[in-house]
Amino acid sequence: MSSSEAVYRAIQAARAGRRMEARDVLLKVVAFDPQNETAWIWLSGLVDSVEDRMIACENVLVINPGNERVRAYLAGLQRQHQSLLARKNVGDALGLFLQAKRLAEQQDIDSALRLARQAVEKDEHHEEAWLLIARISPDLDQQIAAFESAFKINPSNEKTVSALEEARYLKGNPIDAAARLEQLGRFEDALNVYTDLAGKARNSKEFDHIYKQIIRIEGLRNENIRYVAPSASINRLTFVWPLLYMSLALVQVGLNPLAHPILYLWLGLPLVAAGSFLLSLAEVRSKHFVWQKLFSEQGEGSNFARLVTAAAGWFLVIIPHVL
Repeated sequence: MSSSEAVYRAIQAARAGRRMEARDVLLKVVAFDPQNETAWIWLSGLVDSVEDRMIACENVLVINPGNERVRAYLAGLQRQHQSLLARKNVGDALGLFLQAKRLAEQQDIDSALRLARQAVEKDEHHEEAWLLIARISPDLDQQIAAFESAFKINPSNEKTVSALEEARYLKGNPIDAAARLEQLGRFEDALNVYTDLAGKARNSKEFDHIYKQIIRIEGLRNENIRYVAPSASINRLTFVWPLLYMSLALVQVGLNPLAHPILYLWLGLPLVAAGSFLLSLAEVRSKHFVWQKLFSEQGEGSNFARLVTAAAGWFLVIIPHVL
């Protein structure tokens, strides 16, 4: 049977609904006659996958570059293929991100970073994956790059904007960056940063300051001092003055506040609590939204900010006690 007869038989089978039979015949035809344009044209509609249809169309255009109908059909197939590939990549990226997130929660940072990077390679618009990289990466440059990518995807995310500003601030203030690592309990990372800074110290005064931090952190590490988050220390210290004030207030009313109600006495309690919080904040070195919102500072609070905060705290604590 000649190629033309085989093609004719395949076309009749295809029109009769016997697609598999037609496809098998045409595949045999192009195997022996790869320049058969008609066979390739019909195969472009009979093969199953988009990729195989694209290959069939490309073979037609190799034989006859002027076939505009097939060229237009191929363009549509390419758009469909890109859409399918994009959806597949989005699904793959989501799976990789979920695995990375779980590993990050288990403190397997290296594996989490590897999977998160694979996720953004699959889908560069995966905002959460970029934010995960920024959050767990130990490298400040990588954090900034990840935050910038997340910002391009969603410029209205205020948390991303704030975190990006903070990362850029820490990049320009490496001593604060080391202090931030220490606050997070990452003593080894903080020690590495301080050690690197000591080798770049501009003068003996700066070197002495950095060296003191190195000795202090090494002491914490050698003595196995338990890490306490700054927020926990602030919360704990905040209760000191309110408890004292409440004790004095109860003594003032003879331990019976219902029998001797004094309104202003109890109105002083929230003032004392607020003042105690400000005193604790000024005492404990930590990054806090107060420094950013009230003083427009990204770090732990400048000496001026801490002085003002402490003065306001003492005022709020002392006035109710005096009254």
